[in-house]
Amino acid sequence: MQASDSARESWPALMEQAQAGDQLAYTRLLKALVPVIRGQIRQQLTDRIRKM
Repeated sequence: MQASDSARESWPALMEQAQAGDQLAYTRLLKALVPVIRGQIRQQLTDRIRKM
C-alpha cells in the first residue's frame, strides 16, 4: 500500500503538531505511516526471499 502524494504532503505538518504535543496529530501520523512502513518491510522481505 502506498500513500498518495497528497497524503504524504500532510506528514510534515502532522510531525510538527505532534512534536508540539498534539496527541490527535500524533495518532493521525502513526495511522498514516504504519501502512507505508509495513509495505516497505513486506517488499524488502519479498525481495530477499526471491534472491534465495
